[in-house]
Amino acid sequence: MKPRVLIVAAPFGFGPAAKALILAHGLRDLADLTLCADREAWAFIDRHKPATVECRQGTFAHCFADRASLQGFDQVISVNHVPALVHLQALGLIGRTVFVDSLLAWREPTVGTAVPPGLRGYLVQDYPGASGLLDRTLAAQVALTAPLLWPLPPPDPLAARRGVVLDLGGITSPLVSWAQVCGSVFVLVKAVIDAAATQDVALTVIGSAHLGDLGLGGGPVTVLGDTSPERAAQLIAGASTLITTPGIGAVFEALSQDTPVILLPPMNSTQLLHHQVLTGAGLHGVLSSAQQSRLTALFGGLDWRRQTQQCLALLRETGPQLASPLAQRLSEVLAGPPDAAGRDALLQDQRTLFAGLSPVQPLDVIRGWLPAHGARWSAAAEPIRGGGVCTCASRAARARSQGASGCGEGPAEG
Repeated sequence: MKPRVLIVAAPFGFGPAAKALILAHGLRDLADLTLCADREAWAFIDRHKPATVECRQGTFAHCFADRASLQGFDQVISVNHVPALVHLQALGLIGRTVFVDSLLAWREPTVGTAVPPGLRGYLVQDYPGASGLLDRTLAAQVALTAPLLWPLPPPDPLAARRGVVLDLGGITSPLVSWAQVCGSVFVLVKAVIDAAATQDVALTVIGSAHLGDLGLGGGPVTVLGDTSPERAAQLIAGASTLITTPGIGAVFEALSQDTPVILLPPMNSTQLLHHQVLTGAGLHGVLSSAQQSRLTALFGGLDWRRQTQQCLALLRETGPQLASPLAQRLSEVLAGPPDAAGRDALLQDQRTLFAGLSPVQPLDVIRGWLPAHGARWSAAAEPIRGGGVCTCASRAARARSQGASGCGEGPAEG
């Protein structure tokens, strides 16, 4: 029989929810799956999940309040959902839990986001600087992997690319409601529409279902709003350019498919980090140097909640001014020979960044960590402390020295 696996996604935007759906797609033939999410992340998952998979709605601690409610599952996979880990630790069940973390580099300096020790497995999605933080991942098995993306063929350099995709992600979170940001989002989308019009290119807008309420579609502008991870990946792969808030999922989708990226201002704390790191690596932003300096200053002394509020304040201020720099960036990126030097330089920087990430495939790691069916919770707590680390650089050496065939395997300590 297949193991029974519960996947819980953090309710911040669509990044964790999309990763939960990618996991469900990749594990559907190997495990009996249940999903859990809250708020708009639940609605997104419920719309796009496999028909045979149940998705529980609500906070994790409410849906699974005690050990008995989790008795039927062989493993829990938490996608960026630290409160779920804290709850599982309190129940004594952390040792049967895998954490999928795409935010380690953000989590490390951020107060109040620490991951509890004792996990069965800790999967870190690679990111500039992440490999130097792996000593903080206290788990029985740790793996540094490539980004968790929807599976697509490698990009065809001869394939025609058409139009621009604007991806704004899920936008809302428990910290930020649609009512709080809809005015700023309207101004932001209008700026992108005006910039695309200067280049006479079609624009497709994806992200939150709320985008359809803005009334900005028509003509060369198609507002799809909420799309599945598969459809979003296909649209990004076929676009001439991706314009996006700096959510790392959409950016990595574009980098994997050699699609040029233009970064909009960040809307939350994690996007603030991504904007700083990615523009530093050569990706194109649209903020002036003075505005960029203001973003840099937000890192000092502010917790993630206040960083998010300050990002939104900056967006309200800069949004009406973005059409002109966006048009300039689009002109550079869309230019053909003999004026394609700017586009070529951007693509080279993107390729360098993506090539430097771990080649270890995350789904291969997760599949290797699946337990046998029936290896369920015991009556007592099952702590697992410490952990071995498998990075892209050390994987082959560890496999040779230990005779390991699986990736991300490491001994438990204590």
